[in-house]
Amino acid sequence: MTPMIAGFGYHEITDEPSASGFQRPGARPYTLTPRAFAEHLDQMAASAARPMRVTDIDFTRPDRCLVLTFDDGGKSAVHAGDALARRGWRGHFFIVSSLIGTRTFATAGDIRYLESCGHIVGTHSHTHPDIFPDLTRSWAPRASRHRSRAATFRARCSRRRLARGCSISSPRSLGSHPG
Repeated sequence: MTPMIAGFGYHEITDEPSASGFQRPGARPYTLTPRAFAEHLDQMAASAARPMRVTDIDFTRPDRCLVLTFDDGGKSAVHAGDALARRGWRGHFFIVSSLIGTRTFATAGDIRYLESCGHIVGTHSHTHPDIFPDLTRSWAPRASRHRSRAATFRARCSRRRLARGCSISSPRSLGSHPG
């Protein structure tokens, strides 16, 4: 038997959407207030399963597991990481590497802090391109794999060495924990 895994994906957790993450109109529906996020966490705490890192799942047992992901790397990622850590939980934070340290995105120090709290930190591409509307169905999966691998390489080998001390994971490397 294998575990049943539920994944919950988040973006920004903030009362001030203009201070964190992408500022385009399409990003607003993915923003949760800290209060609403706390209610989500309370509901999870009331269940039998606890959020964990995918690297901590025992795939030989029939457990029920929760995996929490946070996309883009907006400044609110630190708040989300702290909210999880206060409960002894860990999450997965996927950062757009070209936006590190810009006005509404996490700094290199924030990213290192998240990893020091035990969270998994990985790339969410280098530029977060919206390439899929412009591609044919047959080309999109191949382009996505190429961009993901390229972004992981750039994050690991960046001029600023932001990846040093951070774990960079991709679907292909989950299970090994490159550092």
